[in-house]
Amino acid sequence: MLEPARQRALFRRWTHDTADLHPHEPVIGLLGLLHGASVTELRPLRINDADLTAGAVVLGHRPHPTPLDPATATALRRCLQHRDHHHRAGPWLLVNQKSKTVGKQVSLDYLAMILAPAHVTVQTLRATRLAQLVTTMDPVLVAAAFGVRRGTVLHYLADSVDPTRLPNL
Repeated sequence: MLEPARQRALFRRWTHDTADLHPHEPVIGLLGLLHGASVTELRPLRINDADLTAGAVVLGHRPHPTPLDPATATALRRCLQHRDHHHRAGPWLLVNQKSKTVGKQVSLDYLAMILAPAHVTVQTLRATRLAQLVTTMDPVLVAAAFGVRRGTVLHYLADSVDPTRLPNL
């Protein structure tokens, strides 16, 4: 799990002066950090899954579209512009030269490579978000919102309880 200072640093990286970053890095990072997106939700993400007018994105098997915050919507816009300029083929949002050529989704290695300059993984971002939500909200509601089994989110609760919420024993 990422410490709050590290989360803030990543958020700043993906929202300020992003001209030097590949357009996929901020969108992947923010979807993971703020919305708990997993690798299995990011790879098959299609351009039709993003509705910037409604300010929402369909992620995997979640029961409802995920509302977008302004920072993620901006990153998504930039990613779509990059896609329109460089990789129009295929229905997927995340397209690179290889996936364009073979007509498939980007690889797991590609997602890892894109986030490598930030020294973080999609799995770490998702775990951080889920751990935060599970410790501050009802785990049953978190499971329902993410479209996962109730027991799945309990995994993120272990060793994640904020010490300030515990009574002084």
